Amino acid sequence: MTGVPDAVRGELAALGVRLDVSRGPEAALRAVIDAPRGHVTLR
Repeated sequence: MTGVPDAVRGELAALGVRLDVSRGPEAALRAVIDAPRGHVTLR
């Protein structure tokens, strides 16, 4: 989990959630879900 604050790493790990945070050209929130029929991206 790169870029994730230490304060929430334990909680995310307990839930089995992988979260990578990176700097991009503009502010955005994107979630990629690994579903049975392939990846789904929510923007």
